Amino acid sequence: MGGAVRVFCPQAEVLTHRLWEPYMSEDQGSNLSQRIQDLKEEHRALDKELRAIANDPLVDDLQIQRLKKRKLFLKDSIAHLESSLLPDIIA
Repeated sequence: MGGAVRVFCPQAEVLTHRLWEPYMSEDQGSNLSQRIQDLKEEHRALDKELRAIANDPLVDDLQIQRLKKRKLFLKDSIAHLESSLLPDIIA
């Protein structure tokens, strides 16, 4: 296993990063992949719902805003989780 590397960051904190150790186990990776798929399904469902109610005059604008905000949150969460599946490149 690799040693620890100390890196200076702007917030004056010391970060520790282990070199040459696996980023995550296969089981953690598959659980994360499943979570990403679940979030993508929810994102698609919200998109479908938003398209269905977009022209309905009886739907409250606040409800539409909340759905759009949830959809954006899901998109950001998916991007974050997908980036955590990729190992860091040590240059």
